[in-house]
Formats: sequence, C-alpha cells, structure tokens
Amino acid sequence: MAEVDRPKTRAKTSKGAEERPKTKTERPKTNAAENGDRPKTKAAENRPKANGKENKNPGLLEVSPAQYRPGSSNKVHPSDLAPPPPSAAPSPVQDWLHSAEDPDAETAVKVKASDLPLNTVAENPPPEDVDIIFLDEVPAHLECQVCGQILRIPKRLKCDHLFCSACLVGVEKCPTCGKPCDPKNLPEDKATTKEIQQLGVKCSYADNGCDWTGILKELKSHVISCEFADIPCPRGCGKVYAKRDEEAHLAKCTKKMVICEFCGKEISAKGMKLHLKMCPLMIIDCPNRCGLKEKTREEINAHLPDCPKKGSVCPFGEFGCNYAGGRENLQKHIKDDLVNHLGFLCEGATELQALLTHVHLNMDRTNRNVTVLQSRVDALEKLYGSQYIWRIDDYNKRFKEAKTNSRPVIYSPPFLSGRHGYKLVMSAALNGDGAASGKFLSVYLSIMRGEHDALLPWPFVHKVTFTLMDQNPDVNEREHMVYVIKPSPNGEDDNYLHRPSAERNSAFGAQKFCALDVMGKYVREDVLFIRCYIDTENMIVL
Repeated sequence: MAEVDRPKTRAKTSKGAEERPKTKTERPKTNAAENGDRPKTKAAENRPKANGKENKNPGLLEVSPAQYRPGSSNKVHPSDLAPPPPSAAPSPVQDWLHSAEDPDAETAVKVKASDLPLNTVAENPPPEDVDIIFLDEVPAHLECQVCGQILRIPKRLKCDHLFCSACLVGVEKCPTCGKPCDPKNLPEDKATTKEIQQLGVKCSYADNGCDWTGILKELKSHVISCEFADIPCPRGCGKVYAKRDEEAHLAKCTKKMVICEFCGKEISAKGMKLHLKMCPLMIIDCPNRCGLKEKTREEINAHLPDCPKKGSVCPFGEFGCNYAGGRENLQKHIKDDLVNHLGFLCEGATELQALLTHVHLNMDRTNRNVTVLQSRVDALEKLYGSQYIWRIDDYNKRFKEAKTNSRPVIYSPPFLSGRHGYKLVMSAALNGDGAASGKFLSVYLSIMRGEHDALLPWPFVHKVTFTLMDQNPDVNEREHMVYVIKPSPNGEDDNYLHRPSAERNSAFGAQKFCALDVMGKYVREDVLFIRCYIDTENMIVL
C-alpha cells in the first residue's frame, strides 16, 4: 500500500563600470576607489589605506570626496528605479532619487521594461542603462564622504554628516568625525533628496542630438519618450538605433516579417525565397513541361506520379535547374553540369541554414515563454496548491508528552487539497504508534467533513506524499525523508477514503515514518517541519 523513498533532496563611465554610478570626468583617486568600484567591506588586515592613512572605521574604506564637474554622469542599476519596501532596510542599489515626501516624485534615471506601458515595451525595449549628465558641478555637500558618489537615499547623522544609506550598513561610528551613531533606524533625509531631484541635467542621449535639459526629477519621463534614445531591434537582428529611426530600420531589417501571398503564413523576408520553394499553395506549372499549368504545388505533386513526361526533368529542378532536353539526354546533362548543380546545392544549404537560425530563435523565444509560464504555475500551486507544511514548535516538550503518554498524538490545523478540494488534517505520534512505539515517528492523514464534499468524487484515490523536511542551511546538502502512499479503495477502506459521515474519517499513513534515533537531524531550534502533498494529476478542479 505504500512505498518509501528518501531522495536528496548606469550613466556609463569611460571604462564601462557597472558596480556603482560613476562620473564621466576625472575624479580624485584614492587607493580605495581608483578602479571606480564601490568600496567593499574586507577583513581589517586586508583593508586598503586611503590617502596614506590607516582606515580606522571597521567595515568601510576611507575615500576622499570626489569633485563633480559640469558634464559628469552617473550610471544607475535597473533596481534603482523601485523605491525600497516600507519595511525593508535600504540596499546599495535602491533608488537614491526616490522622494519619501512625495511618492509621485520618483526620479530614477535608469529605465527598465516594467516601468513602461506594455505596448511600448513590446515594440521598443528600453536601453539597458542611461547616463545622468549634470549641467553644473554637483555641490560637495550632496556627495557621500564614504563612496564619493552623489548621495543615494541620504541619511543625516546626529553630527550633521550625510551619507548614502547603503554606506552606513553596519557602521557604529561616523566615518567622518568618529562620533558614535546608530543609522539603522534613521529616516531618509527628505530635504537632501529633494535638493538632488532639482539638479539640472541634460538628456542622457545628448550625444545623439537631443537638446533637452531639465531637472533630475523629470529625466525618467523624458528618457521614456525621447526620440533620440537608443533601442535594440525588437526582431532580434542585433542592431541598435535611435527611436526616431525605427520605422526606417524595420523597413529594411534582415528579420522583417512578410506574409506569403499564397498560404498567408508570416515568414521572415530572408527566408521567403526558401519558403516559396516549398509552399504547398504556391501556383506553379508541371516541372515536366507536360502542359499542365497554374496549379498549386499540392496539385502538381499529386499529378507527378501519373505525368506522361515524368523522368525527363533534372532532379535539381527544385533548386533552379531549367533543363528541358528530354529523358534521353537527362543522364548526360546530370554528368556534364555538375558545377552548376553543386552551386544550386550550396545556395539551398545557405538558405536552409538561415531558416534553421530563424527556427532556433523562435524555439528560444518559445522556451523562455514556457519557463515564465511554468514559474507562474508553480507560484499559483504554492498559493492555491495541494501541499501543506506543518510546523511543529516546542518539539522536545511535545516529544516528552508523547513519551509519557500524556499527549500521545498531536494534530495539525485543517487544510485543503486545493482551493475547493478535500478537507484534510495530519496527525503525528512523536514517540510512535502501536508496534512502532518508542522506535519510530508515526504520521497519519485523515479526511475531514468539508464544505464541498458533495461536489468531490469519492472515494479519495489521490497519491499522498509525506516529507520530513531537512532544515540544513546548505540547500544542496538537504536529505528529506519521504513516504508515499497510493490509496487503493476497496470495501474495507470505507472508514478511511470514503466521504466522511462524522467529523473526520479514520486515519491512514506511515506508522514507521522515521526512526527516532535519526530524528535529531530534522529538528532545529526545537522546530520540526512535515509536508503533506496531494497529487492533483487526476483531481477534478472545481
């Protein structure tokens, strides 16, 4: 009745740096930031010095404030567009331009697809990153004195020094004056954020010819609609062009899609020539020149076996050979015209390769869509699916109660096999049940009386999988304990699998689920997890 299985379970910089926004103009370099990267926390003994001085602040590098000059720029990571969740601690890449005072004043400068209307994204995917080009020198008080960059989610310490929130993670003393501080619960400095949002900037695509200027707060909305913005071809040909040149590019794109005039299928312009050689509805004449004309390729193919002149056409006719010398000279023609025939084959192979490339691109696109859809299905199954994870707290206390027989069996909260499915409840004898007492953990499942029983098929016949969850922090080292039950209804199972007439049916399950001497592996911080999964393969969805 049961089988056991235990499987193991960006404004761009001159060097193209992407770790952290950088300015395009020359900036004073220090040992800690000479490569343009954001300082990283290291062990004290490996920590670089800045300006020839020993770094006294654990977890941070000393960096002299860099001077912004007119025309400097900052690259912003895609995740900089979204403001931080209300309950989340600031991250190094959170939107440093987000205004906590005005939620509509979001001024991130890097555009990502999720921020654009769906039709815009589909036709004009946004560039991966854009530049921020300031009109004037950025005031020194708007620069973080740790990373040397313009402030991101600025926080003001009690000593009045300003830093990026990410630069203060784990810091207990002001990096500038050394005074004690507790930046963890400090709010964003709204006044400074607002001041940053009012800085004058050029369009990120000024080099392409756009003469727009405005304030940083308005840059995002402009970039989305800027006709000079660089966008990649939506057909995947690899070309990047200004948005205003899209119509001209699409008209000559090598992956332009056209409609076959015969069958109506959409084919790439590059592959149309090959398609016409195979299209079953294309109008052609009999290749044997028997007089049958203007018929579809399907009709001609059906005619060929009975054609009175069959065997008189060069076998390379489909590839372009126009031989019309009759059957008696056909073999001589094939022998004497090898070079032309080889050329036909090479041309056909090239066209087939182009078609194969197009097919592979379509397959890749389809596979990506399938992956996205599968992830959505998995998410829905987790939300409304047929599994329940029972968390048993105070395991040691409950085990002692089971051992002393004061509370031999404990029950999980009731759960459903689906949104409108069977109502179920798990039970566990932590010290074992019956013959397994004192030796094994026993786990059972009972069918309870539910609201939708009248609509569900009976008896219950769905495979049940119990899993004792391994809580090893290393996911790759986890070894879950699994026990599978496949109900086989018969007359003796009325008390277990049929529609409940009482509050719940008798329980069925695994009397010898897990030996007690290995239970310690599955208990961490006095907590045990048991998962119950109901196979929905043949289950009726209400």
